Amino acid sequence: MVVRDDRRFAAGSTVVQRHVLGGRVMSAYPGRVLADDGDALVIAQWPGTECLVNAEWATAMQSGRSADRDEALAALGRGDWDLVPWTWRTTVVVHELAQVLWFGVNRFHDPASGALLWWYVNFQRPYVRHDGAIDTLDLLVDLVAGPDLAWAWKDEDEYVQGRRLGLVTDADHSGVTEARDRALAMIEDREPPFDADPPPWRPDPEWRVPRLPQGSRAGGPTAQ
Repeated sequence: MVVRDDRRFAAGSTVVQRHVLGGRVMSAYPGRVLADDGDALVIAQWPGTECLVNAEWATAMQSGRSADRDEALAALGRGDWDLVPWTWRTTVVVHELAQVLWFGVNRFHDPASGALLWWYVNFQRPYVRHDGAIDTLDLLVDLVAGPDLAWAWKDEDEYVQGRRLGLVTDADHSGVTEARDRALAMIEDREPPFDADPPPWRPDPEWRVPRLPQGSRAGGPTAQ
């Protein structure tokens, strides 16, 4: 059962989105709060944002090799990973997260023009609020759509592997199965936020880049 938490994050504050597996943080992404009504939370990150990711995932992203992606999943399955710094580089991302849903809707924008590049539905556990942070877990499979809402599934093979390794539990699988139908219906029926073309979006040049608390290993960050 998803438990609601009515605490709200102030607009302009920093919230760290932590992906937690087996009680350990496997990645942490700081973002600026754009809006929060106690359920729907909107946060953004952009080039220069310093994050923490597991080392094997960083290696896979740099190499682009499928074997390295397999090893990154295997390391998570073993519970054997270290966190390393990772800088967000090429896109602006606006995350729209609802506390009770098994997915978040992300908009990727061009940093120069602000134009929408693509939609990205990230299937993940419903988030839990903490002081200055939310905890969730990426459940590997994704649904990607262009500005015209032509869609395709992504990383279904990783999802199967994650199930085999125990990274995606039976409860997770049940949540994702229902959420996949819901997210796809939202796109095909043009439900919000897919009911209109979003305007170009870029961060205000005067905003500082979101950052993790100084000295943090993402164990318990607080808003700055």
